[in-house]
Amino acid sequence: FNIRGANAKPGQVGNTVLSGHSSNAVFDDGEYKFVFARLEQLRKGDTIYVNNDGVRYTYTITRTRVVKPTQVDALTEPTDKPIITLITCTPLGTATNRLLITAEQISPNPSDATKAADDSASSDAAMPGNAPTFFERLFGAQ
Repeated sequence: FNIRGANAKPGQVGNTVLSGHSSNAVFDDGEYKFVFARLEQLRKGDTIYVNNDGVRYTYTITRTRVVKPTQVDALTEPTDKPIITLITCTPLGTATNRLLITAEQISPNPSDATKAADDSASSDAAMPGNAPTFFERLFGAQ
């Protein structure tokens, strides 16, 4: 998804947004369908590491919050620092809400970061979510 104000790459001033599944139907294809299953255990002050283009970026979590899938504006807060926001569905096994984990870059030196290009569209109406669960497929979404 491509949202103005949430389109930075690691190491750039702005918000790098990464989404991942917290859970998904065991029957679905994919190696990473549970990649963010334990994201709810992260707390303010915890450390996140992201490797991109041969560089390891280190972030410290500054905030966690739960929003509705349509609250896309929660990803576009103004910043003059390189930050990252991790997104997953919550509660675990549903697509009801989105858990946002926001962190500030501490390494490499964030004062060396360049500004992200502002070339993205702002057309998404909702954040990505999990595929429907087995029961949602049988009985419809709740």
